[in-house]
Amino acid sequence: MDQKPMFEDVPREYTQDEKLRMGLELARMTGELNNLEAQKKAALGQFNVDIASTQKLMDSLAERLRIGFELENAPVTVEYDKPEKGVKTITRVDTIPHKFVRTAPMTPSELQRSLELFYERDMGDMPPPESPEA
Repeated sequence: MDQKPMFEDVPREYTQDEKLRMGLELARMTGELNNLEAQKKAALGQFNVDIASTQKLMDSLAERLRIGFELENAPVTVEYDKPEKGVKTITRVDTIPHKFVRTAPMTPSELQRSLELFYERDMGDMPPPESPEA
């Protein structure tokens, strides 16, 4: 019987030296993987911060668009007892033409001021009547 050379995969145990080299390579690669995962976590954390910041700005802009205006501190005039007694009219004076802002009930101190102006205008230099003494 003629024997013909053949090849077959057969088990071969690693030597101690091979196992040591593989162990060192595995330890190096494990450290590299841990380092890459830490970098990924840091990068994702920064991305999450950037995403949250952008989302907050977008939400603010969307809300401003939804409302359609923003409040700003502007010069106004206040006309008392207009359009009627006890009501004041507020008009913005930094626009041309001046822009109506709103009407509002006069406050108690504004009503008192209105009375004082009435006495000055209509009564001349006459002092307001004195309150009766008890």
